[in-house]
Amino acid sequence: MVSVTKNSIRNSEDIEMFQLINPFYGRTGRGRWWLLQLIIFLLALIGLFLTAAFIATPNAPSEVRNANEDISLMLIIVFVLFANFSTCLNRLRDTGRSGFWYITFLLPGVGSGLMMYFCGIESSKISHY
Repeated sequence: MVSVTKNSIRNSEDIEMFQLINPFYGRTGRGRWWLLQLIIFLLALIGLFLTAAFIATPNAPSEVRNANEDISLMLIIVFVLFANFSTCLNRLRDTGRSGFWYITFLLPGVGSGLMMYFCGIESSKISHY
């Protein structure tokens, strides 16, 4: 008989959270990948809105930005790149591809199309990775 304790449930939730943020551990299904991409997009939009509303200097010329605005925008970019890298790497592994395919996503023009095909449209295969 297996007893379920509060600690074992908490630990399984911690492992699932760890899988979301660690690109070298876990798998991501197609539906979950699309959901995570939507969440990443919405969080980036919220970050940009907050930067524009509270950090950016109002009525300043477009060439003039303060240091806090630059730091905020850099943090948003780093978050989006890391989150996208994590989810795509796990999804690529789930479709039976190596994580090196992520490099092709960085190509201008064709990269986003390849990412949507490999991660979001194509069905899962049995993974060897």
